[in-house]
Amino acid sequence: MPGKLAAAIAAIAGECGTVLQSGRNSHQGYTYASDADLKKHLQPLLAKHGIAIIPAQIEAEWDTKGNQARCRMCVTYTIAHKDGATMTAQAFGEGINNGDKASYIAQTG
Repeated sequence: MPGKLAAAIAAIAGECGTVLQSGRNSHQGYTYASDADLKKHLQPLLAKHGIAIIPAQIEAEWDTKGNQARCRMCVTYTIAHKDGATMTAQAFGEGINNGDKASYIAQTG
């Protein structure tokens, strides 16, 4: 990973702090950081340090058992710095849902 990209990521990590959890699942009784929470918190830091994160490839496997849909997903991201340096990162997840949210759960946990 080139130096300026690594330095920018380290600076964002140092400045980030805690993301407040405004999302609430009343059915199962927990709170979570929503996509909007993360975007509101991280977007200014990414812009300040010249970082863009772009989903480059999505691989997904689906299966069902009864009324449950399961999605296993791997998303490859390109992380780019304003000086042109890039790196890739992968995120893996699995989501199970009896509605249409299995892929969303696989991406967000």
